[in-house]
Parts: sequence; structure tokens; C-alpha cells
Amino acid sequence: MSKFKKRNLTRKTHQGYILIRTAPGVWELKHRVVMEQKIKRKLLPKEIVHHKDGNKENNDITNLFLGTQRSHVKEHWREGLYDQKPKFARCHPNKKHYAKGLCQLCYNRLKQRLYSKRKKIISS
Repeated sequence: MSKFKKRNLTRKTHQGYILIRTAPGVWELKHRVVMEQKIKRKLLPKEIVHHKDGNKENNDITNLFLGTQRSHVKEHWREGLYDQKPKFARCHPNKKHYAKGLCQLCYNRLKQRLYSKRKKIISS
């Protein structure tokens, strides 16, 4: 019996994807490794591997789809995963959302107030 413990060769990311250890200190996403083995080459950085059923743990080759970022977004639009309604700001319901739930004008005002407070604290 070995005196060293056998280390776990898989783990999960906080987003739910499975990582596998391909070499000491090297962890890769399992669905990308499975696709690379299928097509017998390394994936290009712009290539996306999509889980057809949405289950990030189902890395069966029949459940994986290789495409570009554009085709991936189109697939999600088709599935209805993206909200198609424009988001409106909570400060002015007739204006579009910009950041932090605010329209662009209110967001810039908030940023300016926070910046001026920091400046006062630093100069004190």
C-alpha cells in the first residue's frame, strides 16, 4: 500500500462545470477535453462547447455542440434563455437600464457623489 493519498482527479467550478486534472497542476474543463478527443485537435480559443440539454455535468459527446460565440448566443436565444424585453431603470421607468439598476444620468450622478466623498476623505 502506498504511503501517499490518491488525490482527486476531478472537481467542480463555482459555475457547475467539471474540471479534470490532465497533468500535475493542470486543470481543464471536461466538456472541452471530451470535444478535443472527438475532433482530434486542440480547440481554438474562439470555439465554444455548448451543453445541449443545459446540464453542465452531462459531458456525453452526444450532448455537446461545437460552435462559435455567435452560434452559442443564437442557440440560447432560440431556447429562450435570454430575456428579450429591454430592462428599464428603477429610477426612471421610461429610460433604459444602464448600471446598478439606474439610468445613465442617475448612475453618473451617483458615481460623481461617491468620487467627491472619497476626495474629501483623502484631503482631510
